[in-house]
Amino acid sequence: MGKRPLEQLAADNQLVAYRHTGFWQPMDTLRDRNLLEEMWAAGKAKWKVWSDQPSNSQGHELYATQPPLLIK
Repeated sequence: MGKRPLEQLAADNQLVAYRHTGFWQPMDTLRDRNLLEEMWAAGKAKWKVWSDQPSNSQGHELYATQPPLLIK
């Protein structure tokens, strides 16, 4: 694959990037998985952005999300 496909996408103005400013942690190894599971079990899961409580009269859960920021 190399550089050529990316260079061509950039030249064609078809390459975009997303600037993520929130929590990020890979889960590539057993150590990573254990760390994430420990954070979840301790109630310190930084990626959990939703509420467990229904927030409208119909009892549906509403989730807090951030719209993506696309950078060209």
